[in-house]
Amino acid sequence: MLIRLIYASRTKNLGPMDVKDILQRSQRNNQKLGVTGALCLSNGIFCNVWKATALS
Repeated sequence: MLIRLIYASRTKNLGPMDVKDILQRSQRNNQKLGVTGALCLSNGIFCNVWKATALS
């Protein structure tokens, strides 16, 4: 079974290095768990989309 999770969150005072750190950690952790996804940031709002099988 395919599972999708989509959510949005708001952030304040986030710099380029913070975003880089989030992306690096997400790539490493998601690969271990068999999760794929997308992360978008615009005007202080993150949109996250994750996709995995039920066994992940």
